Amino acid sequence: MATALDRLAGGDTSVQVNVRSRDEIGRVAQAFQTFRQKTEELKRLEEQRAQDQARQEQEKRQRMMALADNFESAGGGGNQIGENANGIAAAVEEQNASTQEIARNVQQAAAGTRQVTPSVNAVRQAADQSGASAAEVLDAAGEPAKQSERMCSEVGQFFAGLRQVEA
Repeated sequence: MATALDRLAGGDTSVQVNVRSRDEIGRVAQAFQTFRQKTEELKRLEEQRAQDQARQEQEKRQRMMALADNFESAGGGGNQIGENANGIAAAVEEQNASTQEIARNVQQAAAGTRQVTPSVNAVRQAADQSGASAAEVLDAAGEPAKQSERMCSEVGQFFAGLRQVEA
């Protein structure tokens, strides 16, 4: 589980955890899968935002080039300058709107990250607790084995003593 968490933290959203139990480990695995899905969604939103931004920048460049072409073809005439100025103002307004949209997308991605971070911490803590519980169970299972070995030794000594008495 810890290895899967480390891989996910490194950006590998393809990592899967296949635990179907309904105990604590199963709940941790389910929380991990939910976190992984949310991380994939955030990654997808960020990629979409970057594509949208690149497309908008390309469109702005094309409009600015068209305005520059219009200005040159008009020979710097007064009416054409006014029209070009209006076009530039419109492009600037559009750019401001695009920038605001990008800022909203970034805020949404940041909010998603803030929502997911506590889940990662909870999954990590649950994994640590599960590991500690497993270690306790292993230790507890070892104690009866030690007692059984000690009892076998004592029974062997008892029979050895009986054989000596009979001899």
